[in-house]
Amino acid sequence: MRRPTARITFFPVPQGKFARAMRGWEVFINDDRRGTGVLVKAAAAALGFVYLHPFMDGNGRLHRFLIHHLLTHSGLLPTGTVVPVSAVILKNIPSYLEVLSAFSQPVTRLWRYGAPRRLRM
Repeated sequence: MRRPTARITFFPVPQGKFARAMRGWEVFINDDRRGTGVLVKAAAAALGFVYLHPFMDGNGRLHRFLIHHLLTHSGLLPTGTVVPVSAVILKNIPSYLEVLSAFSQPVTRLWRYGAPRRLRM
């Protein structure tokens, strides 16, 4: 019999660290002074959002929007241009999931997890 935790492939940022992690992500995507290439920044911002997003569903559309938003905001793409990000991801699902795991597994090891605190009523 498999352990119940054997299926868990991802642990999100611990709740107590979430606000700090989101602030760091926000600073990164709004920083126009760094020499990060626009495509790298868009990919890193989208991947960071997927990693930080605390829900199992709903991050796909938002992360693809972030890619378009950053590319348009940078001036690389004219307003209204849509890049077929979804089609490329769907065509390469195994590689996409491999990249997500390659990022999240080492980062997840940086966090300390403990038993959840009980709420007092």
